[in-house]
Amino acid sequence: VQPAAMHGIGFAWLASDTLYDALTRLVRFQRALSTVSNISLEEKEGLVRLTINARSMGFTVENATLEMAMAVSVRMCRLALAADFSPLRVTLCRPQPACHERIETFFNAPVEYAAEKNSLLFRAADLKASLPNANPELARVNDQVVIEYLNRFDRSQISMQVRARIIEALPSGQPAQPDIAKALNLSLRNLQRKLQGEDTNFKTILEETRRELATQYIREAHLSIGEITYLLGFAETSNFTRAFKRWTGKSPKEYRQQVEEA
Repeated sequence: VQPAAMHGIGFAWLASDTLYDALTRLVRFQRALSTVSNISLEEKEGLVRLTINARSMGFTVENATLEMAMAVSVRMCRLALAADFSPLRVTLCRPQPACHERIETFFNAPVEYAAEKNSLLFRAADLKASLPNANPELARVNDQVVIEYLNRFDRSQISMQVRARIIEALPSGQPAQPDIAKALNLSLRNLQRKLQGEDTNFKTILEETRRELATQYIREAHLSIGEITYLLGFAETSNFTRAFKRWTGKSPKEYRQQVEEA
């Protein structure tokens, strides 16, 4: 599997700041790759677990389908960082197969069979190290390609449509929920109900979108803090600075300096 086979996700992955950012993209845009799998990312006590299981679809999903997604995830990590990159541990729901040695050789990690979940376990520090080919502008462009694709392909996922509308509206100021609802031909109450059905809300999507765009923009040296403030829809630079510090623990200038020194 080559990056191009993963639509814009593959190119955004290679251009991500870190592998953690890349895996976050995989989770966010998973429906662009598969409608039968459910991918989640969990961080706890210095470890990160990527879980890939089947959705409840009324039919059986082959183990090999989910294991392929796990193998592709590891391969993409190796393409982005280093050929010898490996997870700490792998768990598979299937019983141990006759070809288990080939599976263990590929992952280059201990593999537990007959487990409750299909998962890959990583050190958080390994995933959060800066990638050598990080390109936030290219990553953002490919994010938008995937968002537009999902808007056409999966009209049922309202949160992705809201995110796309927010990105379009931000340079004109902070978007209001009623305006986004109107742009999607929905009543405000209907939009709120649909977002609740996806376990999210407008405020959360707005906050996440601004935060993700901010950490990408700040890495683009040609953009001033004032320009980033405008692109994210903040009225004042001081408002953006406070929000950025809440998201990252650092001011925009401190964060940019840290990136430049890395």
